[in-house]
Amino acid sequence: TCNDIPGILRCAEMGDVAALIAPRSVLYVNGRHDPGTNPYARQAWAIARHAYQVLGVPQRIRLVEPETTGCCFDNQLAIGWLCRWLGIPRCASGPD
Repeated sequence: TCNDIPGILRCAEMGDVAALIAPRSVLYVNGRHDPGTNPYARQAWAIARHAYQVLGVPQRIRLVEPETTGCCFDNQLAIGWLCRWLGIPRCASGPD
């Protein structure tokens, strides 16, 4: 329910909504043990990734699926990604 937009399925899938950010850089994090979003997160990400491929910037979208987490937020996973795409010298470890 935390990723739900009421009534969205009448006109679009969540992947369609996620694709609207293209071609800007985006990192999605979804724990492998999140019962509320798997495998739906991968399906939505695949739709969004297709938009990035069509635009010629597939390196600007990434899905990280930590093995040991469920529904959680871990800002440490985003730090490296943000530093890379904001042009900040390596400020901490994280996915590239």
